[in-house]
Amino acid sequence: MKKITFLFLSLLLSLSGFSQNWIQDSVSVGTRAANHVFYSLADQTKTVVDANSWHLAFSVQPSAFPNNTLQGTTIRTNNGKRVRVFETPFGDSNNFDLPFDTTGILSWKELIDSDSTWDIGAFNNGLDLSLLPHQGGPDYGWGAYSSDTKGVESKGKVYVVTDNFMSFVKKLYISNLAFDTAFNFTYANLDNSNSVSTSINKKAYNNKFFVYYNLKTNEIHDFEPAKNNWDIVFTDYYTLATSSFGPPQMMSVTGVLQKKGIEVARATDDLPNNVSIENRNFKKDIKHIGYDWKAHVGQGVYVYPDSLTYLIRTGAKGYKMHFTRFGGVNNGAIVFNLMELETLSTITLNNPVSSVSIYPNPVTSNLLIDNLQLNAEIHIVNLSGQILKNIKANSISENIDLTELQNGIYFVKITQNNAFTTHKIIKTN
Repeated sequence: MKKITFLFLSLLLSLSGFSQNWIQDSVSVGTRAANHVFYSLADQTKTVVDANSWHLAFSVQPSAFPNNTLQGTTIRTNNGKRVRVFETPFGDSNNFDLPFDTTGILSWKELIDSDSTWDIGAFNNGLDLSLLPHQGGPDYGWGAYSSDTKGVESKGKVYVVTDNFMSFVKKLYISNLAFDTAFNFTYANLDNSNSVSTSINKKAYNNKFFVYYNLKTNEIHDFEPAKNNWDIVFTDYYTLATSSFGPPQMMSVTGVLQKKGIEVARATDDLPNNVSIENRNFKKDIKHIGYDWKAHVGQGVYVYPDSLTYLIRTGAKGYKMHFTRFGGVNNGAIVFNLMELETLSTITLNNPVSSVSIYPNPVTSNLLIDNLQLNAEIHIVNLSGQILKNIKANSISENIDLTELQNGIYFVKITQNNAFTTHKIIKTN
């Protein structure tokens, strides 16, 4: 009887997936990160798409009133491929049909996607969600809510969209987001030739976060898997990064971004086999896995910390992830070990400050901090350790004006529930 029971349990365990056992898996982002690879932790499904096929990403999520109206207005860029957006310093949409002169474009205000949250794209630069409708808001950067039309109407801004090599240049005007249903926008060559006026119907893309648009081919690309069919994406993205060639600077890196709602903690205190998920500092920052699970030591050689494990929780499930190889820009192979953990409801999770979200980053004016506890203490600190601002939270969200700060790197220290966390931010014009 004991032997039969043992065999039955062995069979049961073998049928239960890889729970409590490491599996090795790999993806390939291709040469120079030519692919995005959307990945499901539960069944290791990979969705590989052409990373060079799009320029702009439009959110097709609903504007969730009142908790997150911003998510329905987000417009991001393919920043990993260095699609760049500049706000023109002259005129407004009334002058859109006039030829544009981009002399001195590199001195114009460049708009950059947040690398901390999916909800703030380059075109949301300058947002101010604290404004009430009678004040002409909320302000979502490219447009503001109108109580007359019940939509988000353009603020008249005109943008230039290009790349690092100016191989294509388009002027762009976003007219509105009508009834939280359709983005309407116009773009053309600088001399106004090849003008296109089009729209993206959000309702046609249920259960997705974004759809993607190509300004060269005038095509919509609906390649993102359904929300429940992926957890992380292997891709290149634009961020403040450290390299072996000098001090930190903004650059494109190859790494991993986590889906909205996924929480990740880094464990560096033990080898992967021994790491526990309990009492970890989980974060929703979309780049918390990021790129620095590898370190470039020169001539295409990378090293991987033995004691760096990523703990990932997706609802009631938890996973360990440990990276073991990166093939570099000419190969793009990423090899890792993955383990599914026991149901999280049986685990004690202590997470006093990890749910705090800070965005946008880089920040030009207003810094938003969400998911605070009442009376949380917020310090803005410069590189010399000097406290420049000291704020006590009066609500779960704080909007901090950083306009007067000089461009540079600062730290945001948040203390609540007898614990603290520190976030690095970049202040730009």
